[in-house]
Amino acid sequence: MKYFLSFFWCSLLLISSSYSQSISELQDKIASSSGLEKVQYQLQLSNKIVDSDSKQAFDLALEALKNTGGNTNLEGAANALAAQASVNLKSYDEAISFGKVASSIYKTSDKNNYAMSESVVAEALEGKGKNTEAVGHYETAFSTYKSIGKNKNAGFNASSIGAIYNSKKDTKKAIEWYGKAAVEFEKAGREKDEVQCLKTVGALYSNYGDFSKAKSSMEAALAKADKYGLSSIAEDIQKSLDMVLSNELSAESKTDFQEDKNKETENFISEIKMQNAK
Repeated sequence: MKYFLSFFWCSLLLISSSYSQSISELQDKIASSSGLEKVQYQLQLSNKIVDSDSKQAFDLALEALKNTGGNTNLEGAANALAAQASVNLKSYDEAISFGKVASSIYKTSDKNNYAMSESVVAEALEGKGKNTEAVGHYETAFSTYKSIGKNKNAGFNASSIGAIYNSKKDTKKAIEWYGKAAVEFEKAGREKDEVQCLKTVGALYSNYGDFSKAKSSMEAALAKADKYGLSSIAEDIQKSLDMVLSNELSAESKTDFQEDKNKETENFISEIKMQNAK
């Protein structure tokens, strides 16, 4: 399952106050302004509608890009918005191209926007099925977000890496990255996302056949769900924990995680229903 991250790009722009304006107001501003001022309003409108009308957002970003006058801040914003809109439109080659330009602009000047750009490139590569390359960009985004204390976005990038490794049946790596995601979500106060990641770690251990670690992970997830008052999630975790306990009774627990898995076990990982990062 893919997890697309949706970012607010207003921090990229110079007229951040106009983000609160309506679409029609921004359209009027675009019609009545010129030069770099017009470019900035075009980018603000593109940012505002990048999820609701990705095609128009892309067109606005592209038009703005033609008139940035060498202003690197505006060039970065235009490329970043064109990349995000392209991901939404599943035009992955364009997203990669624009995203890499934005990344190069921000690499040494703006860590937050650098991480955003790297994450968008990763999404596009994942969309093309180039998961190994995608992981590299997700890892860059993850480490950069961590370095500036953006734990929520770090968590989403980590969970995306975990999902890729799970799809590749690399259980150890999937467990590692879902564990990292849980840590970041805890720091960010994303309680549901933290618990879902902890539960997924337990489910992955169970799928691998290590019921002892599956049990401890599920119990940790259940304790957190109870602590946060997430009753419906706690019920779901309890059912999974009961299944783990049943499996533990009927099979020898495998505690050596280096041992090759001898047979496939039932996959009962529930889909993680995370809210998009905003």
